[in-house]
Amino acid sequence: MRRPLLAGALASLVLLGCAATSTSPEAGAPASPLSQTSQNTQTSQNTQTSQRLAVASPTPMPTPGGPSSPTSTAVDCAVAKCVALTYDDGPSTLTPQLLKAFTDRQATATLFMLGNAAQAHPQIVRQAHRQGFEIANHTYDHRAISDLPDATVAWEVDQTNRVLARLTGQRPTLMRPPHAARTQRTDAVVGRSGLAVVVWNNSPEDWLPGNRSAARITQLTLERTSRNSIILMHDIHPWTVDAAPAIIDGLQKQGYTLVTVSQLLGSTKAGGLYPA
Repeated sequence: MRRPLLAGALASLVLLGCAATSTSPEAGAPASPLSQTSQNTQTSQNTQTSQRLAVASPTPMPTPGGPSSPTSTAVDCAVAKCVALTYDDGPSTLTPQLLKAFTDRQATATLFMLGNAAQAHPQIVRQAHRQGFEIANHTYDHRAISDLPDATVAWEVDQTNRVLARLTGQRPTLMRPPHAARTQRTDAVVGRSGLAVVVWNNSPEDWLPGNRSAARITQLTLERTSRNSIILMHDIHPWTVDAAPAIIDGLQKQGYTLVTVSQLLGSTKAGGLYPA
């Protein structure tokens, strides 16, 4: 009679071992940097890691399963050779092509969007946000705010903030005045809306008639980029969007890390001008 009891005990141990195996992480799940002795420990540590990354990133992480983005981890531009590519006046019907060029190469950029264009293309704004691009304010309808009274300047930036916040769930922290037309007065108005003012320190000047080819935009961008540059381009020009793959590849080959403006600047002050 002892043998059936022993066989039953052995069978129970086998079943318990199988049950323990079935609770292990699925194949391909991210492993914790520390060794775990139980599933509960791994789950806790993965949760803590995700929280640390979320705090380090000024922009949302990419959609799960999509390409990873530099915005999902902290970048130290005092160590890394950083450059911030920025695109104004969108979103446009060309913007999804631009987003694909960046996400395919695990790179990112900052998009200074017009409020009226965002209202016209809400799905593109949401896509850019999901994929980890920084969404920033470029006024509502692209007027030179230096010529406008305070109340109108405030409306231009506040209305755009409302549109972008409704579409992304996140208020912008940066604003770029169209044509860089700004004064200390307009900077102060923008600051009261909680935004820092961002211009640029170089550009391939993609609006000039002589620069309207992807090859020319690529050449000028690669020639004019230096460490910690903020580069101005526009995602309403087909030649600029067509140039994006070669620009990203060329900059990465030169050792650059492509970051958002917020990653490059770190903390900013509302109403402050950057680069100073």
